[in-house]
Amino acid sequence: MGVFSILLHEPKTNTMQNKRFSILLVLALALSTTFVSAQAYKSSLGLAVDFGGGTLVGPGFKTFFSEKMGVAAEVGFLQGAVGITGLFQHHGNFPNAKGLKFIAGGGSTLVFANGGGSEFLLRATTGLDYKIDKAPLAMNFEWRPAFSLGAGGGIIPGRFGFGIRYVLK
Repeated sequence: MGVFSILLHEPKTNTMQNKRFSILLVLALALSTTFVSAQAYKSSLGLAVDFGGGTLVGPGFKTFFSEKMGVAAEVGFLQGAVGITGLFQHHGNFPNAKGLKFIAGGGSTLVFANGGGSEFLLRATTGLDYKIDKAPLAMNFEWRPAFSLGAGGGIIPGRFGFGIRYVLK
């Protein structure tokens, strides 16, 4: 099964991989509380899910370079594959909606499959980012269509992203 087809089929659960991921996530969140940021929402760390066909789940990190520009980085695990995603994102405010921002941007995902296969995906992204008032939590939901540049190439329009992150202060 090629990498492209791995993303189009739901995997069977792998409990050992899930346990390792849970331990990694708890450790990362525990370590993140030691970092200090001068801004209320400069960076965040948490769980990222990229879904629509095969589902990639793993740690996600977001940081802002200015009020409107930021990057998101994710490492997603799927039975038989690992995906590394980097997204450059523009954020804009909605009037009278404190904490809610729209997202527009793009980036790429590199997927490595067991057995040596790999796939390079160009990504677009548009969606919402919400910072919960008076709580150190942020969430995002995005539409993330992809264009595969690999041998199995093609457009994957039905991909989405969801994340819940602890805001680092």
